[in-house]
Amino acid sequence: MAARRDALERLDDLLGDGDVILLPATSMPACPLSDVDETLFPMSRLTRLANYLDLCEISVPVATTADGLPIAMQICARSGREDLAIAAASTLQAAMQLGIFPSENQPHAR
Repeated sequence: MAARRDALERLDDLLGDGDVILLPATSMPACPLSDVDETLFPMSRLTRLANYLDLCEISVPVATTADGLPIAMQICARSGREDLAIAAASTLQAAMQLGIFPSENQPHAR
């Protein structure tokens, strides 16, 4: 518990009052649910950090594979600051719609 408490304190110093962290939601593009084997490769591996650090998190699709499956980013904010995560997600989606952060022209993931 002391290690987690230390990590939470360092994160508070790092984030400040209005910052968010952008991370991949998964380490690979989505696959059909029937192909998921949590015993071999847990899909939640990259979202566990937010759980451990008591962050609020929202995932936003930012691109698609050649097969049309989503690739997502997770936006994390300090505990209790869902407003920051939602605002950042809204801004990211608006930027993608305006072409500022183009997802359509990005190479497809393999």
